[in-house]
Amino acid sequence: MSRKQTRPAIDHKAKRRAGQGLREALTDEFYFAFYTIGGGVGFVLAGTIAFIATVGFGDRPTRMASVLIVIGMLMFAWSIWRVRRRAGRIATGLSGEEAMGDALSALEAVGFHVLHDLPSGRRSGANVDHVVIGPTGVFAIETKARSKPASVTPRAVFDGHGISFADGPFDSRPIEQATACASDVSATLSELGFPSTVRPVVSIPEWFVETTNGHPWEHEVIVGMEKNLLTFLSYQAQPKPVISNKEIAQISKLLATWAETKRT
Repeated sequence: MSRKQTRPAIDHKAKRRAGQGLREALTDEFYFAFYTIGGGVGFVLAGTIAFIATVGFGDRPTRMASVLIVIGMLMFAWSIWRVRRRAGRIATGLSGEEAMGDALSALEAVGFHVLHDLPSGRRSGANVDHVVIGPTGVFAIETKARSKPASVTPRAVFDGHGISFADGPFDSRPIEQATACASDVSATLSELGFPSTVRPVVSIPEWFVETTNGHPWEHEVIVGMEKNLLTFLSYQAQPKPVISNKEIAQISKLLATWAETKRT
């Protein structure tokens, strides 16, 4: 008797959520730790059994038993160190991207399209945290979550070239990364036959950002707290639309379809 042919219950593919790539990376880290700790436990058990077996027969413990136990303990300690170091950093980034994703949902209610976690297309292993397409243009957003200092107000100053944090040195890397993300998205749209200017944006969730040397919109890269960025990206900063609703839908569909093919 032949089996009845069926199709998937749901053909619709859900949109990528904010921080989904980091969420998957965090899951991978815990799986890695689980298997490494399991291997370490296996070495310790094997060494312990060998130790008991040799002592039970009246012999001196073999060097191999000691080596197995030491290897197991080192694997266990290393996996714990790695998880605490890497998983903590990933979790911080994830919380930032989720905060930015929640803020951007307000733009979707007024005609903007938002895509999350797009492949870079040109830089191996890199991604674009968020892409916003709306009447005011196309924006590539790099989210930088940063632990807030306990003793001072979390403030940062953007001078058009880099960011000075209240608890740290001047840092130009977020600006460079956002610029690279915007360049990636612009190149992808050109390849898809829809050339568009893409503005780079840096989001620093829950940090008060002061922009010197002009209005934030006047700089090549826009930098701000996630909530304040909504003002810069919306009609309030540039009331005259530069992209039609039809073009918004076309760009969003092109990028979403392209990203899906890149992931498969």
